[in-house]
Amino acid sequence: PIARHAVRLSRGLCMLSPLPSEGAAVAPRSRRFAAPVPAPRRLAADLLSARDVAPHALLRALELARKQGARLDDALVAQGAMAAAAVTAAVARQWALRPVDPVSEPPDLRLVDRLGAAACLRDGLLPWRRVGAATVVLTARPDEVARHAAGLRAAFG
Repeated sequence: PIARHAVRLSRGLCMLSPLPSEGAAVAPRSRRFAAPVPAPRRLAADLLSARDVAPHALLRALELARKQGARLDDALVAQGAMAAAAVTAAVARQWALRPVDPVSEPPDLRLVDRLGAAACLRDGLLPWRRVGAATVVLTARPDEVARHAAGLRAAFG
């Protein structure tokens, strides 16, 4: 499953690589870092259209998120409007990502050392594995990956 903040393992993390049928979106060793592009619709609309959440529960969560400066997915889980796994699945669908559970599929700790544990925790990034010349990075916030691209490029090429 996918998490949203820091490295919250209870909700897992999402891989910065699209589903196998999509194009690559990992950080290639010698090419530009390519962040995934979100689905054109926002999470709220996706949840409603998939009937993953009741409209009244979504409105309450939107209001809670606005008042507390929180993310919608966290507000939905905090309210009990959706299970963490259901939110994770919805975010994964929105970003066309394959969910990864870093507890059952642990990362290569040498990659974490290259980026630095403090940076991983601060930015919600987890360098997971090397796949050929690419480094697969798990993230808690797929919508914020682009702002970390320079640091990831510097660490992994």
